[in-house]
Amino acid sequence: MPKEAVEWYQGFLKKVTETPEWKKYMEEGALKPAFAIGPEYVRWVEDNEQLHKELMTKGGLLKKLGRARAMDACRASRRVTCARRT
Repeated sequence: MPKEAVEWYQGFLKKVTETPEWKKYMEEGALKPAFAIGPEYVRWVEDNEQLHKELMTKGGLLKKLGRARAMDACRASRRVTCARRT
């Protein structure tokens, strides 16, 4: 993706997280507001990879889906950058 497009989406999503509607959604959903891009987001993903694996193992997903598919699901869950459960 071109750098300009990445920057546009980052700016757009940042603006969304600052709207009253988004803040209300966060509050009503018991979500913790968070916005990360670039190295900060990569660091968050790396720090939480083990946690995702442990939770999926505890929930039986690794056994049911098989390790490769479960880890794909874990990686897909990281695409959410604006909110995470508290």
